[in-house]
Amino acid sequence: MTPMQPHLSGTPFRRARALSLAAAALCLAHFAPAIADARFDLPPAVSGVLSEANTLTLDKSVNGSRAAITLARNFGGSIVSFTYRGQQYVNDDDAKGVVDYGRQLQSAANFEDLGECFNPTEAGGRYDKGKPQSSARLIAWSKTADSIESSTDMAFWMEPNEQHQKGCGPSRSSKRATNTGRTMGYVLKKKVTFGKDAVQNVLQYDTVFQVPEAKSRGRFVPVSIHLPTAFEHIYLWTADAGVRDLGAKKNHRGREVIIAATADRRHAMAVYSPKQAGKDFYGLRKVPNSTVVRTVYQIGDTPRGDHAFSDLVFFGTVDEVAAGLKALAGAR
Repeated sequence: MTPMQPHLSGTPFRRARALSLAAAALCLAHFAPAIADARFDLPPAVSGVLSEANTLTLDKSVNGSRAAITLARNFGGSIVSFTYRGQQYVNDDDAKGVVDYGRQLQSAANFEDLGECFNPTEAGGRYDKGKPQSSARLIAWSKTADSIESSTDMAFWMEPNEQHQKGCGPSRSSKRATNTGRTMGYVLKKKVTFGKDAVQNVLQYDTVFQVPEAKSRGRFVPVSIHLPTAFEHIYLWTADAGVRDLGAKKNHRGREVIIAATADRRHAMAVYSPKQAGKDFYGLRKVPNSTVVRTVYQIGDTPRGDHAFSDLVFFGTVDEVAAGLKALAGAR
């Protein structure tokens, strides 16, 4: 709608005053904060930095209910919201309600056993915490009727030469970040597609990590899901044994698929990796304000170039997730 123009009839003083008021209104409109979008069902600190202008959302009907994936430009194109049957599946803030770019549903990697000291991360760095814009750079994004995709120059988790209080990597021997910039051309390309074969309640999650230089001991995390704390109940799934109840377990690492669910079993999520091998594993970790489920590939020497992974993220009730796993992974 075209803004109404001030009425300019009358004395020069009235005309000048009208113009002044119009200019003030435009100035206030320009600098006013974005109004939180209720669609996201997220805490105020998070929804307050999201708007239709800096998000891309894909809606899809899944088994008769609405599912929606939202990427955010200021979060490096990572997934800041996934809702299904009215439930938010993604956590974006810490226990104090502060925006945290280490959460979301996103991807990351580290090399040379340096852990956080050389750790390109899709959504942003830890030094971005609480800011409305992360250091990760969204290169491009797009969507079709069934899929949404993005390309991101990932931000390193730590500032160049930043000191790590506990030490990085398994041995904790590395004390400082070794990256020389906040971004260094470690580009992530992802494509997330609703449905696979006859199963609707699954996301096919395809990622390509572009590594600009040869590295040793590459560790890739194509899917890291930070779920809200309501997803406190944990189950394990294998093709042979089906679902096994672990209750409120806090940490787990192994080759069984991890299902995180609400206490009433009505909402659940799991990631399945068809090509896990060797030292690859699924991980569970509970941190303040979030339950974290992820898949980890450890591939050793990592040549320069593209490294591709294809995973499946199931959602719905515990029974629906288990049925989807059985349909797509049970035959393996």
